Amino acid sequence: MNRRTLIVGLWVVLAALPALAGGLSDEQAYKYTEAVSEAARYGRAGNYKRAFDAYEKALQFNPEATDVYYNLVAIGDAMKLFDKVYLYAKGYLAVAGEGSDEGREMQAKMNAARKQLRGLGKLSVTTEPVGAVVTVDNVYLGPSPQVDVELPVGKYHVVATQKDFHPGAAEAKVSLDPPASVSIRLDEIIYYGKLVITTKPEGVAVYVDDKLLGTSPLAEPVKVQANREHVVRLELKGFDTWTRAVVVAPDKPTAVEAVLEAPAGTSEEQW
Repeated sequence: MNRRTLIVGLWVVLAALPALAGGLSDEQAYKYTEAVSEAARYGRAGNYKRAFDAYEKALQFNPEATDVYYNLVAIGDAMKLFDKVYLYAKGYLAVAGEGSDEGREMQAKMNAARKQLRGLGKLSVTTEPVGAVVTVDNVYLGPSPQVDVELPVGKYHVVATQKDFHPGAAEAKVSLDPPASVSIRLDEIIYYGKLVITTKPEGVAVYVDDKLLGTSPLAEPVKVQANREHVVRLELKGFDTWTRAVVVAPDKPTAVEAVLEAPAGTSEEQW
């Protein structure tokens, strides 16, 4: 066990925590920080098996953490876990590339681990929509489609994520032959917003997308799907029909303030 290498790696991870946590949700950042700190404690105590387990847990919350991959490769190499070394070195390279000294080191580690394995299989991953980020056992591969990715033989949990879509997942069994493939369909997240409709005069029939909701003033804001165009139509006998297309934001109510006009030559005393 190269203790000096591991201790340096552990301190690098701790120093990088604020930057890494910046792209995560508060809950992910907390759990990621907790897992990496736990790994550092075990590493300083010389319990590298526990440190390895804690780093693997950290990847659940941040699959793009290059320092975590680096330490997993270092510990896995010392423990002769060559399938893990190959997988985590691949994750490092998928995130950071091979251009740096560390990247070239990871490529060398992956090549050495390949020689110790009984073989590699191939996995292809497609998603709908295209471009979703693909991970296998929390290891980052990159955007879909991923074609003929070489992996150690075994079973993998494949996850695809994309902004504004629910995550999708599938199980894959990678063997020496034939190549494995999975297709994952992600369902779009439906966001909702509110329309606050006021009219002058009141007592106006309110239609949203041709559905009559009542007369103004409405008792409550109108709940509609956000980030989509909706047509508000207002009708009152003796006044011109008022129609507008409105896009509703998901984070705050959208106000629609309408003043209906009487046809030309009509008295407005009823206002």
